[in-house]
Order: sequence, then structure tokens, then C-alpha cells
Amino acid sequence: MNRKTLAALVAVNVVLLGFLLLSVLTGGQPAYAQVEAPGRGGDYVMLAGDLSSRTQQAVYIIDQRSAQVLTLLFTSTTRRLELIGSRDLSEIATARPTR
Repeated sequence: MNRKTLAALVAVNVVLLGFLLLSVLTGGQPAYAQVEAPGRGGDYVMLAGDLSSRTQQAVYIIDQRSAQVLTLLFTSTTRRLELIGSRDLSEIATARPTR
């Protein structure tokens, strides 16, 4: 390796190191995916279980931050998840039991 090539590589590394230090010291803007937007969900729980009205099993996805539950059914003929319904868990928690 001759001196010109070595000097060019050192110069490129110094410039890259400068950009790295600049980005670390200024903090920069977080990526959009890292910003918490209100009402956009957060902590999820995913469960599989039986449906009382069908012989198939469903997937329940619970969003703990927005207190929502989604019920999904896998259709084997189309190989797709089908949304069966969604509920607000706060409504379920405050509902009076029926006898």
C-alpha cells in the first residue's frame, strides 16, 4: 500500500469519525418509530384460545395502553387472519353482570 492510498484511507476515517461524534453529541432527532404518539398503542399481549360460537381457535391481541382487545380468526382456505371483533376493555370492566 503506497502513501497516497494510506493517507486517503486515514482521511476518510477521520471524516467518518467526525460525523459519528457530531451525531452523538447533538443527540439528533429520534426516528418516527421511536416517538411515542398518543393513542398508538404500546404494550401488547397475544393469546390463543377457543371461541364459544365456533369450533376454530382465535387469536386475541390485547393492547394494555389503550385497553383494547382484538379477536382474530385464521381462515385456512385463504390463509389470512380475519378480524372478528374488537372491544374496549374499560367497557367490559365497568359493565354490570347479568344473571
